[in-house]
Amino acid sequence: MIIDKENLKLPDWNKYAVSQLDYTSNAERHDLACRYKLMQISQDFFIARMNIIFSDERTDYVDLLKCGLDKECMQKIFVQNALLYYNFCIDLSWIMIYLYCLPQKELDFNIPNEEIEKAEKQVNYDVITEYLKFQISITDGEIKCKLERLLHIIDDFWNKVIKNNFRPIYNYTKHQGAYDILYINPKKFFKFENFKTNIDIMESKKFDINKMTNMCIEFNNNFIEYMEKIIRIVIDPSNTKDFYNFNEIGCNIIKNIIKDTKK
Repeated sequence: MIIDKENLKLPDWNKYAVSQLDYTSNAERHDLACRYKLMQISQDFFIARMNIIFSDERTDYVDLLKCGLDKECMQKIFVQNALLYYNFCIDLSWIMIYLYCLPQKELDFNIPNEEIEKAEKQVNYDVITEYLKFQISITDGEIKCKLERLLHIIDDFWNKVIKNNFRPIYNYTKHQGAYDILYINPKKFFKFENFKTNIDIMESKKFDINKMTNMCIEFNNNFIEYMEKIIRIVIDPSNTKDFYNFNEIGCNIIKNIIKDTKK
């Protein structure tokens, strides 16, 4: 299948990247946490998109084909890689929203890495939707409106990727079995055309490369729209710094030096 890169959009999310100085400045902690997760999403999205581009039938696989696979196999590998990485992005988007809502102790300057890692381990669709519903029930005003919008954005996008079978394909590959990409199905010697038997031939699902490719291309652009809606809520562009107050940074470092309690 020929891939038109012009129709395969690429977001400019690297503009939200943070530096070491941002962490030591007075930059809002939840904003930094969301930017940190967005960079992971951006990386996985870029990898997924590149795999789709590599699957273009015009690609020269000369060196790769030396491993004994044919061109169609290579294309299927790249498309499946894309589908997997695109789905990783969905999971990371939920974590990003969870980090936006993460409680922070009033006197703590930092959101500890332990809290971030705990969220990364436990968040899935059910967790984030229930968590948002709980936060909505205990808040009001503008914050409540933002959380309600986030919940709607998540539900709407999730229903789409379930309905078009994009997520079920990923879940099947992750939890149940493998598609026939490297000709793993048993060879057929004859067909049962005129009669039926109750003998089941166990086979892996066939990998429809054109269908899978089209699904990935559609997801690529839809996910960008989905993420842009989230970014507008959880990230404040005004927190991006061009200049730093080094007096502020120095004070923060001094205040947060870990004291040696063993002495």
